[in-house]
Amino acid sequence: MLKSLHIGVSTIGQEVIKACLSRNTATPAGAVDINADIAGKPLAELVPGVTEDAIVYGSLDAALEAGKWDVAVLCTASSLVAIRADLEKLIAHGIDVVSTAEELAYPELQNPQAYAELNGAASEAGVTVVGTGVNPGFVLDLLPVIMTRPCVEVTHVRCARVVNTMRRREQLQLKLGAGIEVEEFEARKAEGKIGHVGLLESAALIARGLGWPIDMDRIEHSLEPVVAEEAIASDYVSVEPGQVLGAEESIKLSPTPDTSIELHLRMRLGEPEEYDEVRIDGVPPLLVRIEGGIHGDSATAGCTANIIGQTKKAAAGLLTVLDLPVV
Repeated sequence: MLKSLHIGVSTIGQEVIKACLSRNTATPAGAVDINADIAGKPLAELVPGVTEDAIVYGSLDAALEAGKWDVAVLCTASSLVAIRADLEKLIAHGIDVVSTAEELAYPELQNPQAYAELNGAASEAGVTVVGTGVNPGFVLDLLPVIMTRPCVEVTHVRCARVVNTMRRREQLQLKLGAGIEVEEFEARKAEGKIGHVGLLESAALIARGLGWPIDMDRIEHSLEPVVAEEAIASDYVSVEPGQVLGAEESIKLSPTPDTSIELHLRMRLGEPEEYDEVRIDGVPPLLVRIEGGIHGDSATAGCTANIIGQTKKAAAGLLTVLDLPVV
């Protein structure tokens, strides 16, 4: 069984460990977290069922000195810049990586130089690095690409994901602006500090899967607050009328004048109807609607744990979910 090192053991990190145990995809043998309250403690105190000798190291360097690892599961930050140093260390030690970092889903898109350098290092070291998750990584990219397989012609791909964040973790609710004023939302938007990360990567993955060109000049993007009309409260935040419930975001990528990819994401407290929908305009036309939607936290854990085996067998370099077998 593969020995996995789990870097970042907050909510998502712990869910991934549980998924590794339940699906028997790896043996979580250690973890890394900078939280001083848990560093040095047995990992079993956070996730019952792991081996008794698995501990939480206070730094990646300490974990790398302590033992040999077959694969690292990196669940810390969203941007490639934020995780680059950790990736460099893991690559240098010959450790394959599966990560939930959203920008790693299609790393060359927004960080071509960093991608080129990391991809070169990973290829030379024989290391595979893959970005995954439910969104990006499955529902708004891999799933629609798979759905186009029976089509002899595709002209438009339209996807929607509508989520009631009341059922999701505190970090996500706050990341989408729940409880703040509209003016604060707009200020954070101007600074690029609010909203979902990865929608652009999802659109690019679909384009790549269809063999369509990716022209950054042919992309339309919108991000707007969803404003409360009445008071509402979750377990973590209270929202008054006029304050922000969450965010609504759209991406339209037009590879050619006759083709398009449109992704719509609405995530807010108290959303009355949750669903995921993929619509393919082509021959034949296709429509799939998942009522209730795919729960993001548990599905991210599943999408991460369930590709560890494929990652270990894949070619070296920085890959995407499109480069791995589906099962």
